[in-house]
Amino acid sequence: MLGNLCYTFYLPQKNLYPYIKLGYGLSNDPENKDGLFESLNYKTINAGAGLKFMYYPGMAFKMEINHRSLNGSNTFYPDQPDSYTTETTTLVISVSLGISILL
Repeated sequence: MLGNLCYTFYLPQKNLYPYIKLGYGLSNDPENKDGLFESLNYKTINAGAGLKFMYYPGMAFKMEINHRSLNGSNTFYPDQPDSYTTETTTLVISVSLGISILL
């Protein structure tokens, strides 16, 4: 679960719209088999910047670079005396291209 705030800059007389976004949320460990929302133990910070290009009045192309940081911990064998906890930090940088259809 991730919530983002996004701000699009308006440039008069242009078809280009730069934007930024910042978000925070919770996610689970990909190795977790308890279920989708059973263990939301990873804090996630999301930041991105991009550019929208209006191609037609109802269609836009979009390019974005995104940085996501996941930070959390897991406890293994919690009911046994030899249990241990690991701290994990994962950084993900991604580039995406897309098409938006405006209704």
